[in-house]
Amino acid sequence: MDEIDFGALLCARLCHDLISPVSAARNGIAMVQDEADPAMRTDAMALTEDGLVDAIDKLKVYRIAYGVAGSGTTLAVARAAALGLYARGRVSIDWPEGGADPGPEAVRLLLNLVLLGAEAVARGGTVRVVSPGPAPAIEATGARAGFAPDVLSVLDGETPPDALTPRQIQAALTLRLAAREHHTIAYTSTDGAASLSANA
Repeated sequence: MDEIDFGALLCARLCHDLISPVSAARNGIAMVQDEADPAMRTDAMALTEDGLVDAIDKLKVYRIAYGVAGSGTTLAVARAAALGLYARGRVSIDWPEGGADPGPEAVRLLLNLVLLGAEAVARGGTVRVVSPGPAPAIEATGARAGFAPDVLSVLDGETPPDALTPRQIQAALTLRLAAREHHTIAYTSTDGAASLSANA
């Protein structure tokens, strides 16, 4: 798969993740315009605000995880973005504050591990940052934690690049980022727990 096709899959994934909160905000605006009842207008404004906050929080994380790592890509910035994104909903983040910055690329890799961990506990659970780097590692725990079979296929190197789907692109990007740092990705996935670690 060439870089253009890889980027297209990543864009498709971004659009899929952003369409729901943006649509919620749009619906809220439409309700505000159409409603005369003050209580309904208040509910519509809350719907609009929730959608916009969710979209902004996603973009803050994606800018770091999928963008070009620069001097502003620090542990503190990535941690704040992740905590903001998962402040609401069924997934929580346990990311201890502090620690020496391992470098922009390692931070970017860590954030992608966190995103994959969140997928493993999409029905509810906690993603814990075990090590921030330079060889980052995370654990995800929850009642039904575990990586989906199509994600495991990518992590195991069984999915040909030309067969990747937008759902799998997160795992594929994580593997690419790890390889660039001369790491491989090790994982565990059992009923109720999953882990990811970058190993030299």
